[in-house]
Amino acid sequence: MRTHLATRREVLKQAGALAGLAISPSLFAAEGQGPANHADGGFKIGGVDWELKGANDPEAFAVAARLGLDGIQVDLGNVEAMRSPDRQKQFLMLAQEHRVEIASLALGILGGISLAQDKRAPALVDSAIDIATAMKQKVLLLACFGKSDLMQPADQIDALVGRLKEHAPKAEKAGVTLGLEAECSVEHYKKILDGVGSSAVKAYFDTEHAHGDGRDIAQEILFLKDHICEFHAKDCSNILLGKGKIDFGQVRRGMDAIGYRGWILLEQWNEVPGKKPLGFDETHRRNLQYLREVFPQRA
Repeated sequence: MRTHLATRREVLKQAGALAGLAISPSLFAAEGQGPANHADGGFKIGGVDWELKGANDPEAFAVAARLGLDGIQVDLGNVEAMRSPDRQKQFLMLAQEHRVEIASLALGILGGISLAQDKRAPALVDSAIDIATAMKQKVLLLACFGKSDLMQPADQIDALVGRLKEHAPKAEKAGVTLGLEAECSVEHYKKILDGVGSSAVKAYFDTEHAHGDGRDIAQEILFLKDHICEFHAKDCSNILLGKGKIDFGQVRRGMDAIGYRGWILLEQWNEVPGKKPLGFDETHRRNLQYLREVFPQRA
């Protein structure tokens, strides 16, 4: 099925409607940008295993439980280990034991392997879809950084689109969404998603990456609409959410505008240099509390 994304001009025409969805400033907490109460639905907030413990480390479930997170995103590591049904079962049992859900999976290895050109990439993505299917996961993040950077010359982008088109039918049949995460503009995302033309290939929205040159994140979210599969919550220039450059009130308004009520996954530590000001646990708990104020839990 061919994707359809609004042009930026169309988005600007909707600015009035978006403004009408803005939450009254009187509802925002003193520190930030989140309404204290919101009755319509809610969000689940998780973390990422590579920052809680390590990529594909089963001990991340215990850490997430200790911190009070709803779930974690599990990186598949080198993929080989996760092909094992026993390894998959181990992760599923730990999720149940600690009452910490698996929010989604990630293929971080692509940062060192060109999705467009490396001969190993198709088998890795294919296996990752099989693993997601076996573990009943609906979102598989494809890390489009480093050698898989989406900001490549046109010939490599064409090759990348071609490979994604090859994987899309299998992902569609399995009910798995391939979420492309990259440091690129929403217009560039549009170009790639239009080229692939599949409902199974979407953008994985990272708040810090989207901020980039200071754009209005609410409009960036509205631009992509239902072509966003999931969110990473990350501030810009500060580990403490709400203390950096990201306006999470804008993020919330953008989500409200497109009706998003999925996972929001806290990811921060590898992006901002320096020590965690409150220590590992308390910095996580403080950021989790902040996110819960802006994005209340489900009833």
